[in-house]
Amino acid sequence: MNVEALWEVRVRTERPLVTFLEGRPIGSQTIEAQNFSARREFETGSWLGAPHQGHGFGTEQRAAVLELGFRGLGAHAAVSGSIVDGLASSLPLFGAVTRSS
Repeated sequence: MNVEALWEVRVRTERPLVTFLEGRPIGSQTIEAQNFSARREFETGSWLGAPHQGHGFGTEQRAAVLELGFRGLGAHAAVSGSIVDGLASSLPLFGAVTRSS
């Protein structure tokens, strides 16, 4: 099974990436795609526990998943969203990111 096929299978299982601080889970990040082989685009979503917000952990989570998508999987575009209450999480991206060569 090649990396793209494995990616397609893993996306369907919807397993989040978990963020830990001192051995305890504090948040999670998801990465999903539909027809990734053709579109080369993925979506991300995240959750971070309230006590850990405002300390840069969410920014690190998002940077890590974007690194995985672009460098690790060869994506060309990403779409990221946040809930309305998540104003800070929407500020770095405002929705879409594309890879620059």
